[in-house]
Amino acid sequence: MARQANAPLPAWVRDTCSDPLKCALWAASLVAFIWMALNNDSHHDLESFCISGSPSMLTEGWLNLRLYYSSMDFAVFTGAVGLMLVAMMLPALQGPLAHLWHQSRPYHRAPAVAAFLLGYFGVWLAGSALLLMIALLLVSFTGSQLAAGLLALIGAGGWQLCAFRARCLVRCHRPASVANPLAKGALHGVWCYATCWPLMLIAFCLPSVHLPVMIAGAIIIAYERRDRQRSSA
Repeated sequence: MARQANAPLPAWVRDTCSDPLKCALWAASLVAFIWMALNNDSHHDLESFCISGSPSMLTEGWLNLRLYYSSMDFAVFTGAVGLMLVAMMLPALQGPLAHLWHQSRPYHRAPAVAAFLLGYFGVWLAGSALLLMIALLLVSFTGSQLAAGLLALIGAGGWQLCAFRARCLVRCHRPASVANPLAKGALHGVWCYATCWPLMLIAFCLPSVHLPVMIAGAIIIAYERRDRQRSSA
C-alpha cells in the first residue's frame, strides 16, 4: 500500500511541473477553461455568433452572412475567440516562447514575447473570422448545427490524414527563421492555423458543446506536440 501511495507521477506531469514556463502556460489555459465553464456570458457570447439553422438556398445563406457581419460586435468576438485561443492553443507555445526568451537580450524579452503573441493571436483572430463564416454557411445550408458539426468533423478527419497538414505540423514545431518577434509570431500562427483550423471550425459549428470540443482539441494538440518532441529527441 505504501508503494502505491508513493507511486511516481506520470512523466508528462513531472515534465510540466519542472518547467516554470510550461507550468504557467498550462495554468493560464486551465484558468481560461474554468472561466468559460463558469461564466455564462462567455458561453452566450459564442452562441450569439451562431445562427439557428433553417433550410435555405445558397443565396439566402449569403444574405444571412451579410446581415450577420453587418451587425456583429467585433469587440465581443475578439474577447470570446481570444479566450478560446488562450485555453486551447497557449500551452503549444511553450517551445517558441522559450526559444524567443533565450534568444533575446534581458531588457528585450518582455516586449519580444508581447510582440510574438500579438502576431500569433492576430493571425488566429483573422483566421477565426473566416472559419466563423464557413460555420455560418454550413449551418445555413444544412439546416442543423449538428449536421454542420458532422461535416466539419469529417473534414477534420480528412485534413488529419493530409500530407500538407503533416508538413505544416513540422513547420509549426520549428522556430521561424525571422528576427522580428511580431513577424515570428505571425509566421508561427500561420503554420499553427494551417494545422489546427478544423478544431476551431467544429467548435463554431457546435456552440452548445464548444467546451468539450475545445478540451479534446487541447489534448490532441498537446499530444502531437509531445509526440513530436519525443521523435525529434
